[in-house]
Amino acid sequence: MKKIYVDSNIFVDVEIPQRDFHKKSSDFLESVLSNQNTRVCTSVYTLLEIASAITRQVGKRNIAWKHLYNVEVKYKEGQVSWLYPSREIRVFDFEKLVRALIETSIQYYTPAGDTIHAHTLIANRIRTLITRNKDHFKHLKGREILTPEEFMDRFK
Repeated sequence: MKKIYVDSNIFVDVEIPQRDFHKKSSDFLESVLSNQNTRVCTSVYTLLEIASAITRQVGKRNIAWKHLYNVEVKYKEGQVSWLYPSREIRVFDFEKLVRALIETSIQYYTPAGDTIHAHTLIANRIRTLITRNKDHFKHLKGREILTPEEFMDRFK
C-alpha cells in the first residue's frame, strides 16, 4: 500500500468552494480516499492549520467551527491517518517536540508550519508529500513532492 502525506492546503481547498483549486483538490482527495492501494496520512497539526486558514478566509468563527467539524467527520480515522509529529513523542512533551521541530526547520529550511509537516512525514517514514506549496519543501531530499494533479498523472 502506498502511503501519501497530504498537506493542509489540500483539505482547505476542499472545504472552501471559492478557492482556486477547490475542484481539483476535491477530485484528488475523493480519488485517493476511494483507492484501496493508497493510504492518506497527515499530521494532527493539520486540524489547527485548517481551522486557522478557514477562519481567516471565511471570517466567522461559527462557520469556521462548522468546516472543521466537517473535516473531522469526513476524514475520520480509517480514511485518513492523523499522525503525531514524531514516533518517539507520544506523550505530550512540548519542549522536546519544539526542539525536534527546530532541528527539522534548520536542516530542511522549512517555514514554521511546514516544519511540522516535514518532521511528521520524515518521522513516519512517508516518501510522498502532496501539497500546493512545493517550494516550501524543496530541501526534503529523497521524497516525492507533488501537487495533486502531478500525483494523479503519475499514478493513473
